[in-house]
Amino acid sequence: MKHLITTLCACAAIFGVSAAEYVRPEVVIRPADQKCPEDCSPLCGNIFRAQAGKLEDFNRLPSEQTALRCSMDKDNLYIELYMEDKDILSEALNNKSPKLYNIADAVQILLHCEKQPNIWEINVTSNSMSNCFLMPGAGAALPICSETFNYKYEVKVDGTLNDSKDIDKSWSAKVTVPLSELRRKGLLFTESENWTILVYRNNYGRYLAGREHSCFPQTLRNVYETARFAKLVFPKTK
Repeated sequence: MKHLITTLCACAAIFGVSAAEYVRPEVVIRPADQKCPEDCSPLCGNIFRAQAGKLEDFNRLPSEQTALRCSMDKDNLYIELYMEDKDILSEALNNKSPKLYNIADAVQILLHCEKQPNIWEINVTSNSMSNCFLMPGAGAALPICSETFNYKYEVKVDGTLNDSKDIDKSWSAKVTVPLSELRRKGLLFTESENWTILVYRNNYGRYLAGREHSCFPQTLRNVYETARFAKLVFPKTK
């Protein structure tokens, strides 16, 4: 019964319930020193759903799945993504393109704190290109309005990049956000500040019926609608 109620609430949230009534999904941040079990699947974590365009899309898994995991220590937030991908592609040639996810297998990470209107955006492609934007708000989600910030990232490919003659397995990305960058904006990165996240994946591939969009949490076309981001749940302090 609880699962049914949760499912109905989530469905209503995507297709017509106002943001004020929306029950946010959650992403639990684990301590960075807490290791995953040895038998843990690469797809453990928050699983993406196809971007919703119509009612039939609700809770639909994409053809190639993605898992999101977050962890932190006293200095950094770590955002890890594992992506199934039979045909890993990217036409991104440098980090200067403002919308890397339009020309590559890529992920778009959006972080938001309810204390401020800012949105922290990080884009990472399958061929290790990346850029970032600190946007002043959802209504000004344009690179020209933005400033950059410091972060680190790592990409691993299990397959061959830009070779559609074979079958690849997956690619993964790990983004490290120094908490000092958030504090530079007067934020502490604590649960009381109500931090939220949305991650969007753009997926090309020979074996797909068409370009595939998926995300967590599942959302409609406007990925910058911060009222529908997932809540970040912080580790319990000892």
